[in-house]
Amino acid sequence: MTAAVRRTNHRYNRRPMSHPSGVVLSGGGANGAYEIGVLKALFRGESPATGHQPLAPGVLAATSIGAFNSAVLLSNETDSWSQAIAALEKVWLERISLSGSASRNGVFRLRGNPLTWMDMGVLRTDPFKPARDLASDAMFLAKDWSARAREFTTSSGSLERRAAELFDMSTLVTPAPSEELIRETVSLPLLRERTPDRPFLVIELSKETGDVIGFERRAGSDRRGVA
Repeated sequence: MTAAVRRTNHRYNRRPMSHPSGVVLSGGGANGAYEIGVLKALFRGESPATGHQPLAPGVLAATSIGAFNSAVLLSNETDSWSQAIAALEKVWLERISLSGSASRNGVFRLRGNPLTWMDMGVLRTDPFKPARDLASDAMFLAKDWSARAREFTTSSGSLERRAAELFDMSTLVTPAPSEELIRETVSLPLLRERTPDRPFLVIELSKETGDVIGFERRAGSDRRGVA
């Protein structure tokens, strides 16, 4: 036990790596959760890949859920990267997963989900939320399905394509929880403060063609949302 404690103390007393380094975070839903364990090991000097020295990256490159993780890290990296990863882990445990809730999570919501009416966590904090969500969902679905039915009857496309566009199950899911999560966990002022003169590249993919559009900016936008 004494030897283990000595090794641990020695490990955490090491200085951060001196040579330039960067971190690349991929997209892909659950990969965002896996990244936390890897980042904890890197930032706290627990990885042999860094010689058990804490990693202090000078560059973060990310996409999709990895971009969200990066934004939360930079919003909380005030004293140390170890503190930042602890804040990110807390977001995943307390906001995204919402352990013990069968009706919701912090990423998406099923429209018209009856389990919401039995979720005591929701009813205790906002008893009228299920009713508001139901009214909002009913209006959205009525407009969406009406537009799809109109498109089905007036479009000149093939019957198979029109039928596929008529029945789209994705309309039953809303990303509203993700948008709220981003607003409450990502600090745009802090992101601008940490990268005042560093350009960043935004890559956008067309859903229809898959074409890539890249453009460079030097100041962060106030727009936040789910891409």
